[in-house]
Amino acid sequence: MLLSVQLYACCLVGISVIYFVLRPFIVYFRDPLGLRKYPAPSFLAALTPLWLIRATWSQSRSKIIHREILRLGDVIRVSPNHVIFNDPAAIKDIYGVLAISHGVAKDDFYDRLAGDAHDLVQVRDRGEHTDRRKAIANAFASKTVVNMEPVIRKTFYQLLVKLDRHVDQPIAPGNKAPVNLRKWYVLLEDHFDETFHYASFLYADKSDNRLNFFTLDVIGDAGFGLPMGFLQNLADSTDAETQEGSQYRVTDMIDVLHRGVRYSLTMGNITSHRLSRLLKSIVAKFPPLASLLGSTCADDFENICIGKLRQRIKQGAPSRGSGDFMTFILEDKARSGETDGKRCYSYSQFRSLVADSQMVMNAGSDTTAAALTSTVWFLLKTPHALARLRDELSPLIPRPEKSDDASSAKEISIFDYSVVKDLPYLRACIDESLRLRPPIAYQLPRLVSRPVTIAGHDVLPGTVVAVAPYSVHRHPALYRDPDEYRPERWVDFDEAYPNQREDLKKYNIVFSQGSRACIGRHLAIVELQILVSTLLMRYVLVSSHWCTFSRPPVGRDAVWCNET
Repeated sequence: MLLSVQLYACCLVGISVIYFVLRPFIVYFRDPLGLRKYPAPSFLAALTPLWLIRATWSQSRSKIIHREILRLGDVIRVSPNHVIFNDPAAIKDIYGVLAISHGVAKDDFYDRLAGDAHDLVQVRDRGEHTDRRKAIANAFASKTVVNMEPVIRKTFYQLLVKLDRHVDQPIAPGNKAPVNLRKWYVLLEDHFDETFHYASFLYADKSDNRLNFFTLDVIGDAGFGLPMGFLQNLADSTDAETQEGSQYRVTDMIDVLHRGVRYSLTMGNITSHRLSRLLKSIVAKFPPLASLLGSTCADDFENICIGKLRQRIKQGAPSRGSGDFMTFILEDKARSGETDGKRCYSYSQFRSLVADSQMVMNAGSDTTAAALTSTVWFLLKTPHALARLRDELSPLIPRPEKSDDASSAKEISIFDYSVVKDLPYLRACIDESLRLRPPIAYQLPRLVSRPVTIAGHDVLPGTVVAVAPYSVHRHPALYRDPDEYRPERWVDFDEAYPNQREDLKKYNIVFSQGSRACIGRHLAIVELQILVSTLLMRYVLVSSHWCTFSRPPVGRDAVWCNET
């Protein structure tokens, strides 16, 4: 009996060694996909997915890959079956409208990313995606988003009131202070004299995430008709509810969001779906490990969305004329009839609603906050662009208005979207910031199911392909000084690059392209146009008087994919 057990154990160890140690070498030298011709950052990257997993966990994956592209060339191999292109021609071949018909579709990375239900981003089946996108596309259509302008303005008013209270705190003239990651200092225009005033704007510490507070409040109200209350309380503590109905309090939603998505994306890069699920189950059984890696954060974020969703279903749509985004989604999911005049949902329908709620809450908040931070930072570092934008905005400064909140009598000027939506240089400043620092720079993987040519390269079935947004947006063949912030490239003609404006649109994948392009792009642009214009004309934002900007705000890779 003992001999049998020992023999069984030896066989198990032998099989494990063959699979996990010898198999990668066998696959590498057999080279069934013909990928050995492409350079890899290291032998480890060509042999296993560990290099890519480590880069993803670092939250600097896009910059690491960009560095390797500059070193190795425009096509690199980052794991045994994964190739990343930095060729503009690859964008159409991988993400274009006809890519799916040519056998280039979503990789099973999205299955590994998802839980027991897929949100719209994670759905791989073309038919299911088409059916589900209709309702959500209506929710985030340009007309619907514009109707949400009162929600945006109401929340923005709260943010400005909070900022005004802090700019009344003086700081000694001549002092210099380092600007931390994603932290701004602003000066009130009316008080711009020998006494400087300041307001810490974003990420000064864990309790000061005001711009994320703003975007989460907006998406909570516009998405569910339920403001988060973060700006009012200057804290991101909120209620959560498990699938079984247990309620508890999450004290730091923003941290939960970031750490949870970081964990999910890293696990998604484990190429075996079974192994990924096994590791997730093992992590879940050890609470200290789950807390350290962020597994519990992923659960907390889901439970926050469950609580919001159940509260929205119970209370119904808001009475205001614009409604909310969930109105469209809930009507589409209610296929099991009504009980006593109320919608009822099966377990699978509710889980699908939870998944889409997570997508709405995530995609509508963190990316916009990152984009606004980067846009203002670039403008502060580029005085001529800031001056030109202010010249465009100056004749259009709106009259001060009061908030609908009876408790506040403060008059604040906020630009109307109708006034700023067609301003060419304002949009150029935003687009140029998105080009250089896409809020979501993650390389979106596609699986090749039949032989196809991508940017002149013959690619075999089973290969995972992607384009690096951070890198292709800086391609020297497309733009003059591609690493420089130059909004004028979007509006002025350049004789040396006569097709530059067309190329900027053609090869722009900030919001992906094709049938999977991000449906939330309209909301992001509307918010950015209103906020950037108002902030720049309300405050004197400085970068050189007394603030030392050590480096630009960090754009996170670990956020949900910018596509649907």
